[in-house]
Amino acid sequence: EKQNSARVWINGIAVSILFALVYIPFLNQWFKTSPLPITLLVIALFLGFIATAWWEIVKFFMNRNQKTL
Repeated sequence: EKQNSARVWINGIAVSILFALVYIPFLNQWFKTSPLPITLLVIALFLGFIATAWWEIVKFFMNRNQKTL
């Protein structure tokens, strides 16, 4: 599967803006946000990874089964 470079750039920019809004002091005053504690950040990253990784595992086994047929 070919990687779409525009998608990678757009996602990277979006995540960077979100982190800036939460962790840069003058921006979180302006947007009334507060930094996440490290434990909540790790939990959120872990759950995000699990939420997307399961589909990659399914695709891996689907591709493996198609090659053996």
